[in-house]
Amino acid sequence: MVNAGAIPTRSTSVNIPSDSEYQSTLNSCYNNHVSYWNSKSSSTNYEHWRYKDGFQCAWSDETTFMKFNNSRIGRVNAWMCAREVEHINKKGNSDFIWEWEAGFNEALKYLKSK
Repeated sequence: MVNAGAIPTRSTSVNIPSDSEYQSTLNSCYNNHVSYWNSKSSSTNYEHWRYKDGFQCAWSDETTFMKFNNSRIGRVNAWMCAREVEHINKKGNSDFIWEWEAGFNEALKYLKSK
């Protein structure tokens, strides 16, 4: 499919962020998320831990793929929905499931910039 032009070529050299870069990025993104939403409504009982869960899920899955010749996960929406269902089954549904989605998307955005 690459030769046919259906899939763009990509270097097979892997640029996976280090564990310290992961921790730093997670902490920075999480703190920004918490600060922003708490400033919007300090009386709302947000579930910010869901943001962190989503971020960790996407980071783990995507970096696992990256280790195989810098592969990337396709069908991102289907993958995200499947992982979200797993999260809900394990931790319960909530009006704040959007926080999990925000964390998931933020990790992907960061890793796609690599």
